[in-house]
Amino acid sequence: MGIEHLRCCGVSKATPNRLAFLTEPTIIPSELDTLGKTMKLVLTASAYILIVFPLAIGWHLGFFREKYVAFGYFEGEPNVLLGLAAIVMQGIALALIYPHFQGNSAGFVRAFQFASLMGLFFWTSHVLAFVAKNTIPNCAEFMIMESAYLIIQFGLFGLAVGLIHRSST
Repeated sequence: MGIEHLRCCGVSKATPNRLAFLTEPTIIPSELDTLGKTMKLVLTASAYILIVFPLAIGWHLGFFREKYVAFGYFEGEPNVLLGLAAIVMQGIALALIYPHFQGNSAGFVRAFQFASLMGLFFWTSHVLAFVAKNTIPNCAEFMIMESAYLIIQFGLFGLAVGLIHRSST
């Protein structure tokens, strides 16, 4: 299709923007904002999964497996797929909660405040509740090891959240 054809159809060379709709998608600002929020949600959940799953496997089933067996942490062989499903659900929940978190700061500080608060919540349900419900040989060592694990987990997650949300906080 030549310029002559375009001129006969009422489109001049001086007004090329009239054809922009044919080649460029039109995204209105609210759609762009929603797309950005959705992308950050997906990235936050993915970051949590990519941090926590390998860390959990390496920590509990790799480096310190004998200690966790001695603690009575496992009864039989752990179900890794069910553990992954739990981590995926946690990642989605944390990603959905973060935009609503009203920390008293912004940027990385806000991300670490969120990660610290969520880490404390997880610690009470993951470590403290486990100790309360079970008789654990060498309870103090278990609490120290699991606390260290959760500090690493939520420290890395806080860093990832800060990177992902750095322009919106």
